[in-house]
Amino acid sequence: MREFIVTIGALFAAALSSAAIFAAFSSVPWIDKFLFALAFFGFSIIPAFVFGGMLFVIVRSFHFVRWWTAVLGGIAVGALVAATFVSGAPGDASLWVLCVGSGGTSGLVFWGVWRAGMRGKSRVTRGGSSLDAPSS
Repeated sequence: MREFIVTIGALFAAALSSAAIFAAFSSVPWIDKFLFALAFFGFSIIPAFVFGGMLFVIVRSFHFVRWWTAVLGGIAVGALVAATFVSGAPGDASLWVLCVGSGGTSGLVFWGVWRAGMRGKSRVTRGGSSLDAPSS
């Protein structure tokens, strides 16, 4: 149950970091960036939970949760979002870079929050060996 709650919190943090990156690089006036980030958070939570959650379940089933797999997964989700929403106009290359970059950063934020939350989760057997240590 603890891993589930930590994973949900990490997915929220990843979506929030993506919203903050988009707000920081938007052309919205500085006074409105916080409201833009909140509005974009509503849009970024969907790919974070749907695609990022599915990728996490797959990677976790292979016990292969590492910082670089989280970054690669975030890049993949960012590229998928960019491919879905970018029209192909000449100026859309910067949006591709922003989506992929924010996806990679969100993956790293996810891993950091998840890893910090799972740090104390390990059962120790009688012999002192660890059974459920999270993968690093």
